[in-house]
Amino acid sequence: MLLIPVNMLLNSNFSLKNVNVDAPGTKGAITLFTLPKINGDIMRYLACFLIISFILTGMALAQSPIVINEIMFDVPKDPKEDPSGDWIGDANGDGIRSFASDEFIELVNSGNTAVDISGWKILQRKLKTIFTFPDGVILQPGEFCVVFGGVGDRGFSSHFPPTLKIFSAQTGGETDLGFEGGGRNNLSNKGDNVILRNAKGVDIAEVYWGKAKAKTSVGIKLSASNTIDGSSFSKEIRQSVTRNPDITGLWALHSTIGNKKLFSPGAPNTVVYDYYKTAGEQTGGPIKFDEPKASSISTNLPVVAFNPKAGPGIQKGAAMRLEGIHTFTANPSSAKETIKWTLDRTTISEKGGKPARTNSIVSVSGLAARFNLPKVPGKETIYHVRASDSGFSDTFSFHVFSPKKISSFIYKSKDNPDLRVYLVVPATLNTSSRLIMIMHGMSRTAYSYLANWKRWAIENNYIAIAPLFDEKNWPGSEFYNLGNLFTGNGKLKPESQWSFSVVDDITEKCRMEFSLINNSFDIWGHSAGAQFNHRFLLFKPKSNVRFCFAANAGWYTAPNLKIAFPYGLAHPKFSFTRQDIFDYTSKNIIILRATMDTERTSNLRQSPEADAQGRNRYKRAKYFYQQGLMIKNPHFNWKLIDVQGGGHSSADVATPAKAFLECLKK
Repeated sequence: MLLIPVNMLLNSNFSLKNVNVDAPGTKGAITLFTLPKINGDIMRYLACFLIISFILTGMALAQSPIVINEIMFDVPKDPKEDPSGDWIGDANGDGIRSFASDEFIELVNSGNTAVDISGWKILQRKLKTIFTFPDGVILQPGEFCVVFGGVGDRGFSSHFPPTLKIFSAQTGGETDLGFEGGGRNNLSNKGDNVILRNAKGVDIAEVYWGKAKAKTSVGIKLSASNTIDGSSFSKEIRQSVTRNPDITGLWALHSTIGNKKLFSPGAPNTVVYDYYKTAGEQTGGPIKFDEPKASSISTNLPVVAFNPKAGPGIQKGAAMRLEGIHTFTANPSSAKETIKWTLDRTTISEKGGKPARTNSIVSVSGLAARFNLPKVPGKETIYHVRASDSGFSDTFSFHVFSPKKISSFIYKSKDNPDLRVYLVVPATLNTSSRLIMIMHGMSRTAYSYLANWKRWAIENNYIAIAPLFDEKNWPGSEFYNLGNLFTGNGKLKPESQWSFSVVDDITEKCRMEFSLINNSFDIWGHSAGAQFNHRFLLFKPKSNVRFCFAANAGWYTAPNLKIAFPYGLAHPKFSFTRQDIFDYTSKNIIILRATMDTERTSNLRQSPEADAQGRNRYKRAKYFYQQGLMIKNPHFNWKLIDVQGGGHSSADVATPAKAFLECLKK
């Protein structure tokens, strides 16, 4: 930017002295030259020429040969070709098709010299950094590199060349997070930006599409003027977009290029590794990975004696446990019997599907048996240990989980739809480990909510659990955060069908099956999850909740017997008493409100009853707290905590909850 406009130079009355220019790649204004005061057309035009030349030269010096060459923002999935949909879009080759981790951004060095891209950043539509290149990344002339949203436990496919510079925006086998941490924050099909910025903060390249607008001066939109066929790319294209030819060409859908492939990360668009299929080749199946094998271990077995006072059978233990080596003992039907042990395994894809059982993986004999029991990546893993002799037959079934990784299981109950429950188990798991329940908002993104708590849970010996109340089976507020209390004609449902009861049952199941000695658990929820939590303690007053965190709730059910439900507790089907309200306000409820959560967005309830609590979430939290104070309970135990500078973000209000729980350990 010229600090002195050029037209001023052409003014006959202008005297040129020091001339300062902001140039790309420089910090602040620099002095180009100093001229004596000279009047005359020759000097004025010469100065103008020198300044413009310097600007153009500076712009050229700021340009980089690193080019954004291919982007996948809509991962392929074609149920007609493959009903499972698990592998057609498996761009990173980890054996799992993921809408998040298989997104990628490909760069290439189009120049004649090597370029060090250490510390370079990739940014998204909100100018938020979604990946930073580590130290020591140097791209040679013509060399490609690719950044994926994530990668599963198995890692990137071995089909990628070993020299390829390949990166993941997420670590630790996270397949449902991707760029910006999952949910609605991945590369948007409807419109988004991919911005490449060097270590000095200079924007090198930008590609954007759909409803997005340019964020830099180097932006290129995937619209008619920049695409081969004159179309605009957004929404459901189910493939990558790429330059054709590479580096210099206009943009095209990958399937329209000669080889008809859907993507080619880390390689020219004419070279595709053999597991990337065309539309007509989708019959060969995904890459086959060997599942980890369970095995028996015969060393250091415990000495077990026949106990005539005990009945025959397996000595059962925790029904949920970490993968690894486990020892089992059994009492035979008589002192002369030898027990035969057999190990079976059932696996169920954590993306959904039918269970597959493998019987008789290994068999051993003796009063004790020891097995190495790995979890199968991406699959709910249940082992069945069978023991028998001529007088008895017994089976013990249990889940195994990998430490420090997010996995899931299906919770089944008699009166409700099956519910997927995500969890992370610390490597330090023991009987003193604690439980925390993480309740998602209306986004229904239980996985990404749990991912925000993952590291903290691992470091603090917590089992963190996040049930997914999906929109299909638990639609809207009524079925989820209002508890699923009523039928369509207003009758009160059986308590076993309440969403509140489901959560209570899940925590008790985990506490019992992990063999935890702490009867209580903590519960944290954001937005709709915060609504769920504060009502949970109203309708499940006997639940063993130690601390209940309600963060940024949209509106509240006040502990008021005169206000009609759901804004209060007045309802002909309810029988709340003043003692119930005293008990409720005696519980440890921590209300978290972010000071910047003041917008009246479309997802904020704006009924007259809700607005009576305040015009935004921040004010409504204070209303709820004051309703509790009005009970005048001498044992009032609520806390109202302001999160300074935070907005309507689950991450903003998770941090103080974590700090609060850490203080309890000191």
